[in-house]
Amino acid sequence: MTSFANFVRVLKSLVLAGFVGFIFAVVGCGGSGGIVVKGKVEADGKPVTNGMLNITQKTGDGKTGATAAAKIGANGEFVTPPEVKEGPAKITFVAPGPEYPAGYTPKPSEPAPESPYIKMKVKDEEVVIKAGTLLNVELIKK
Repeated sequence: MTSFANFVRVLKSLVLAGFVGFIFAVVGCGGSGGIVVKGKVEADGKPVTNGMLNITQKTGDGKTGATAAAKIGANGEFVTPPEVKEGPAKITFVAPGPEYPAGYTPKPSEPAPESPYIKMKVKDEEVVIKAGTLLNVELIKK
């Protein structure tokens, strides 16, 4: 991949992350009575080590409600802000952009490696959120 293609991919990731942050700030803030959703994300039986999950509420009229975003930690675990409502929701995964390993010095114009999760999606996107339930999310290839 060319460095321009990497630049475009990183730019798309940043725009998406900014959009998710904007939605979170506008829609998600101030929602009282919400719950924290905790869980773990795995792919091929191993913890996913980076990326984000978006949990979008589904309303009774079939439309979507607020979205809560959660960063996936190095051990595959995530925790949402306390704004998720109990009930039906859709879970989506946002893969991290390309990046060099920590401490690695790339050669000039060497493209950053793609995330191993770039071509993955949530296996069971439709879930029912309940207080106190740990949410185990499995990623599969698109």
